[in-house]
Amino acid sequence: MDSDKHIANTKKRKVSSSVLYSPPITNATEARQNRRRLLDQQRIAKRDMEFTLNPDLVPQNRHAVIKVYVSRKWIFRGAMDNGPIHHIDLVLIDKEGNGISAEIPGNLAEEKGSIIEENEIYEISRFIISSARQMFKPVHIDKMIHFTYHTIIKASLDSPSTFPRYVYHLTPLHQIESYIQKNEYFLDVLGVITQVSALKPVRTQTQESSNVIKEIIIKDINDVTMRLTLWAERAKAFKLDDVYNPLEQKPIVTLFVGCLAKNFQGAYLNGGTACRWYFNPGIKEAAPYYQRFGSQKIKLQIPSEQEQQLSVAKETHVEHKTLHELLALDPYAFPKQGYECTVTIIEVPTTNRWWFPSCTKCSRACRPQDGGYYCSYCKSEAYTLRYKLTFMGSDATATAQMFCFDTVARHIVGRPCETVLKQATEAAPIPPDLAQIVSLKFTFRVTASNQTFAQREKQPTVLQINSIVVVHGRQHSLPSGIQNTIDQGPSTPNKEATLKLLEESPSTAMERLSTKVSKDVGKKLTYSTQDEDIIGSQVLDVAQGTNADKGIPTDKGKEIEPHLQSPPKRHKQGPLTIKE
Repeated sequence: MDSDKHIANTKKRKVSSSVLYSPPITNATEARQNRRRLLDQQRIAKRDMEFTLNPDLVPQNRHAVIKVYVSRKWIFRGAMDNGPIHHIDLVLIDKEGNGISAEIPGNLAEEKGSIIEENEIYEISRFIISSARQMFKPVHIDKMIHFTYHTIIKASLDSPSTFPRYVYHLTPLHQIESYIQKNEYFLDVLGVITQVSALKPVRTQTQESSNVIKEIIIKDINDVTMRLTLWAERAKAFKLDDVYNPLEQKPIVTLFVGCLAKNFQGAYLNGGTACRWYFNPGIKEAAPYYQRFGSQKIKLQIPSEQEQQLSVAKETHVEHKTLHELLALDPYAFPKQGYECTVTIIEVPTTNRWWFPSCTKCSRACRPQDGGYYCSYCKSEAYTLRYKLTFMGSDATATAQMFCFDTVARHIVGRPCETVLKQATEAAPIPPDLAQIVSLKFTFRVTASNQTFAQREKQPTVLQINSIVVVHGRQHSLPSGIQNTIDQGPSTPNKEATLKLLEESPSTAMERLSTKVSKDVGKKLTYSTQDEDIIGSQVLDVAQGTNADKGIPTDKGKEIEPHLQSPPKRHKQGPLTIKE
């Protein structure tokens, strides 16, 4: 009996022992794991405390370190799609969703730009903080980051999902028109996609260079619609295959960021290299869209890849001709797409007025009225200054007078009209930034000007430039057979100067050009007679301009004095003042 009792007690103790012994092992393991997790969290929190948030960045703190998500990255090449990199732009978002813009200069594009990618998280240090740029700001903050040779970029192990994905500042669609010609900020909009076009080659009056666009129509919660045009690579990248089912036809709420307000046949949004989009975003502003459109069906015609390729393949081949051949043609012999010709700019006449006041709504020329300017078409007094640039071009076979409107002229000169006009004086109506286009070589697409069709001669006397096809750069000398000494007017120096081969943009400062030789003002500019030396050609894409020149009438400016004799001055409450 006692032995049985002893055995039972022993079994009981064993059972009790096993029951009592196992939990401590489990609890100890869990405790260790919890301690490790807590230490990791504390370590991460401590490390995160070492990072400065974007709003707290100040120029004085050169030792700040940031941990940010790269929301956007795009390359700015100026007027040329395939030209040299001017700088790389970034939008960086910190842990709390604060955005800031950053810039990598062109000379560091390979070293720094190649190691930072969109949609990744990085720890960045040794950078410079400055005031935000005056124009084309992607985020609403008064400061920006500049990368330098010393900047350190380290990939973070944090998951991108732990950071806010995008930063935005929504502009209502009904206010887009008020932002035309106001490019302080890129615009962000929200809407439901109602139409999507196929890729199509660009065919406008001002830009006929080879490029493609895709047009998208969106509408807001109040059924206000807006056209959004994507250009080049952005147009090719926009696809709905993964978000739209033709059978279900569910609405696609889309956030577009990095757009600009433009005017061509009405207000529209322009989506260039800075533009990005997010389908069905999880933001509070999108909630009313999901509530209203969630049960609706929207049928979208999505073109197939084959249809897209066929559409782009319809680009018409344009024949290249010399100036001698073009000037011998009957104006009616010019095809609709025009001809291509390669010329060097040899003179900017001082007798031609190179600017005009343009209506901000329709881009037509404004007329003088009651001491101001007035658009009789829009009944508006709002205007801006735009180019109507005339110059002499030569290709060694002939010399021709050529002119272009604002979109093309801005790419030739390299600066906006209003900026250049500030340099004008009574003694020098052709400012330095305009005078320096002499010796630049381009391949243009041209047609006979409208005035040619009304004249007596059967050959064109003036060629209108519709687009820039190739930028060849600055030339050592003029085309052979052209007179060396050119009457350039009082805005060019009087010393003999041989133009050096410069790898500069059309907006190069005058001090860096060989035509800047003395403070004495003269009327002659002498070029060397050496054989032409050409900078390597680069294809130029000017398709992201405003396209607004199409609305300019051919008789623009007839009531305005034929040339500028005193610099125009912008007044807060008045028009330009021009002396007789």
